[in-house]
Amino acid sequence: MEASQADSVASQAREILRTTNTQLRVAHQSKRPVAVDVINFAES
Repeated sequence: MEASQADSVASQAREILRTTNTQLRVAHQSKRPVAVDVINFAES
């Protein structure tokens, strides 16, 4: 894998983690259950 491709993959991974973290915070603050997709992503 070339360095530029690795940087792109790492950037996408960081964005996925940021989005997931935001979803978890919103669910916690609103006292709503966590979406099944988020749980499945965390477990895989």
